[in-house]
Amino acid sequence: MNKILDFDEASKTVVCQPGLLTQNLQTFADDNNLYYPVDFSSAGSSQIGGNIATNAGGIRVIKYGSTSRYVVGLDVVTGNGEYFCLDNMLIKNATGPDLKNFFIGSEGIYALTTSCRMQLVEKPKETSVFLIGFNKISSLDEITKLIIGFDIEAIEFFTRNSLNQVNKEFDHVDINNLDNNYYLIVELYDQNRFTDILEKIYKNELAQEIIISSNISQKESIWNYRLLISESISRSAPIKFDIAVPIKNTSNLIAELELFFTKNESYHLILFGHLGDGNLHVNVLKSTESLQDKDNSFIEDNIYSIVLNLGGTLSAEHGIGANKIKAFMHHEDKLKIKLIQNLKNHFDNNRILNPGKLVE
Repeated sequence: MNKILDFDEASKTVVCQPGLLTQNLQTFADDNNLYYPVDFSSAGSSQIGGNIATNAGGIRVIKYGSTSRYVVGLDVVTGNGEYFCLDNMLIKNATGPDLKNFFIGSEGIYALTTSCRMQLVEKPKETSVFLIGFNKISSLDEITKLIIGFDIEAIEFFTRNSLNQVNKEFDHVDINNLDNNYYLIVELYDQNRFTDILEKIYKNELAQEIIISSNISQKESIWNYRLLISESISRSAPIKFDIAVPIKNTSNLIAELELFFTKNESYHLILFGHLGDGNLHVNVLKSTESLQDKDNSFIEDNIYSIVLNLGGTLSAEHGIGANKIKAFMHHEDKLKIKLIQNLKNHFDNNRILNPGKLVE
């Protein structure tokens, strides 16, 4: 179930099976002088069906949006054995709600996706990549205000702890000249106008280090600092959180998380994420062997408390699955949970699809 079945040049859409790798769809688009913009560090292993099931976002959401924007059509089979073809290629259709939206982000509890039609877009112009290093988290809000108005492809955030972890695991990553507490990667099109903003950031002492990519190789090197973080911690069995808050609360979220882990030194915080949409990936490493089998509820309860107090969500792009189900059932709006349960009963009344996920 990992094939591309059809390509419609007129609409720039691809019909594919749900097991197709994200990276393979990106390659197909590139081969046809087009672009599939949903991208993340796991593009080489994640599958389109899984992306649809969690409405995956990634590093370019600020410009291009999440997976749902690119799902033109779906063919599904529900848990009750009913087949729905939700791929009519119509730009306008005012005959009730768009039913395919019930299945996007549903984590596979309603139906199996048998094929999907995905929208490709025109290739973007050549971009420039900037690395901005700063030492005070209080600078983040001011930097964000200055850069957010540009035609930005991506804004990514990571900490010195994250960078050290990448350096530890990958010999080819050179961080010798990097010496700040926090970093932003900004990718955009209009370098000339943006350099004026960078000069202002530097003169106002909001940042202590700014690196501008001069070629493709340097762009890739800068992006490696961010995209290799997940792989660098995989052997350490991190406790992983995928959280988001309103963008205006991002710096407060980072500050409160760091304060909490400063007081709990048995745990090591690896923090990175998508600054443009308020989504942070919080990874907690247990620093001593005695903690390896310890219940994670203490960490979970405190992190979720911080996030919810800042108006945030327990999952920004990875879904609820089994690990977050208790927290989701406890904290989420009860009417929303009831609706999800009713839809589950309607599409899968024998509860055979992905049991124990999303809702109890």
